[in-house]
Amino acid sequence: MPVLKPLNRTTLAGQVAKRILSLIEEGHFKPYDRLPPERELCEKLRISRTPLREGIRMLSALGILQSRRGSGVYVLTSHPSMVLMRGLQNLKIEKKVAFDLLEARSRMEQIMGELALERAGKRDLNCLGKAVIQMEKCYKEGKSSTQPEIDFRIALTQATHNEIFVVMTRSIVPFLAVLSEHMEEGDGEEPSLFNIQNHREIFECIARKDKEGLRRALQIHYEHLGKLLNQFFSKKKEGE
Repeated sequence: MPVLKPLNRTTLAGQVAKRILSLIEEGHFKPYDRLPPERELCEKLRISRTPLREGIRMLSALGILQSRRGSGVYVLTSHPSMVLMRGLQNLKIEKKVAFDLLEARSRMEQIMGELALERAGKRDLNCLGKAVIQMEKCYKEGKSSTQPEIDFRIALTQATHNEIFVVMTRSIVPFLAVLSEHMEEGDGEEPSLFNIQNHREIFECIARKDKEGLRRALQIHYEHLGKLLNQFFSKKKEGE
């Protein structure tokens, strides 16, 4: 068992995912290995089960880990997304990097949205719909909507039925999670509700194959994210 240094109490799920990924890349856990039990990982990292499970869920979405009911969590064979993730691991939450990511995502999702609109099947629509419902549930319960938002992004990408887009999206999931959780700290009630309504509109446009409506909904989504990013970095600068 490798030495696991305790994580700071304020560590986010994205950092948990990054720590586990580092252990895999360093060879401490190899393909087909089973991770230590939850209790042991929580004790070693000094975290609760919630961020641990969220971190594991992120890596499972990337195709790096797999949870098997009644058996545990296993490392899968190396996934192509890990290649891109290595380049993202050292990126800090800085303004230029965040806006570069926003620009890349906005251009990609316009293309992916159109492909999803053309190719989405019943299963794809169910996944998108479930993610929106989960976002609405989190809002009502006053919980973070980061994970269902990530589920929505992955479901949207999978609806394109293009594996390259899937790999590219999965590679930036941990970075998106850390950025979203930072932004949520300063996000009020109305922006959160607006965000959920916007995701529902994107989903409904895909379901009814409304290409122009989808284009507008995605444009509104990224304009809104741009405003939130500016607010976040303005507050961050004031606090320095």
